[in-house]
Amino acid sequence: MISIPDFKILRALGQGGFGQVHLAQRVSDGVAAAIKVLRLPNDDNVRRFYREAKLLHQQIGNPYVVKLYKADFNHSPQYIAMEYCSGGALRDWVGQRIDWLEIVFALSNAAAGLAKIHEVGGFHRDIKPDNLLIALGQDGSKIIKVGDFGLARVPDTTSWPMTTSPAGTRGYMAPELWRVGAQYDAPCDVYSLGVTGLELLTGGLAPQGLSQRADIPPQL
Repeated sequence: MISIPDFKILRALGQGGFGQVHLAQRVSDGVAAAIKVLRLPNDDNVRRFYREAKLLHQQIGNPYVVKLYKADFNHSPQYIAMEYCSGGALRDWVGQRIDWLEIVFALSNAAAGLAKIHEVGGFHRDIKPDNLLIALGQDGSKIIKVGDFGLARVPDTTSWPMTTSPAGTRGYMAPELWRVGAQYDAPCDVYSLGVTGLELLTGGLAPQGLSQRADIPPQL
């Protein structure tokens, strides 16, 4: 079991391409946290991990982005401690025939989170139901938060380029990204959010699926 200062590791939550995520409890106040630790610390993974922490730090105060608690790149293993969203991810909604008003609420939260990221010149690059998380308030209220910034870019013209290659998940990526030399920009995030909304409403990625829900207003 890994050891992280000021946090008690409870159990593993999952594993991605370059990070492992653990559920933890902050010792000082008992607050639940998601601790992402870096696996395979090669140069590229370290850069991605640093970018994720930097963007989270930049978005402290954005209620629609997971909160950053702490990051330490001198510790072994390197880690990022962030807010734990106990309601899971919107992936769990896919195929559940969720009321369209609740889906609009979720998309509005996610759009507000992305807007703040875009305001400072950053973008997420992997918007999909898996990366939109449900935070539950003590009164049972919900707020949807953008999470998992492993592919994100932050404004930093002094080091690596903002966009050198397509990134994201096939099916959610804007079609222009497949062109040679295509540059990722904020509208690509918006496209991915639109595809996410389509999937939440219909259970699939094909626009034709909208015809199966007569309750959806044409404006949506």
